[in-house]
Amino acid sequence: EVRMSYSKLISSQAGLLLEHGYTAEAEQALLLANQMAPTSPEAVFRYLNLLLDQGRLQDAIPIAENALRLDAGNKQFRELVRDLQNMKK
Repeated sequence: EVRMSYSKLISSQAGLLLEHGYTAEAEQALLLANQMAPTSPEAVFRYLNLLLDQGRLQDAIPIAENALRLDAGNKQFRELVRDLQNMKK
């Protein structure tokens, strides 16, 4: 699907931005990638890693929950939500 492909491209660009210290720009790119394809594992995991690296667990949980809601059969998303909720405790 076109959205998934474009999301993957944006996620990759965000990775390059992060490598060069452009954290805010990378976050914006990952937000866009996630909005375009909220069930893309690459977009979800990269975005969550960025948020968690910044200590933003409360921001990360809804991203994971939304991915699971949209792809309820995805075992990775289910485990991710569980792990994030456990971190919150």
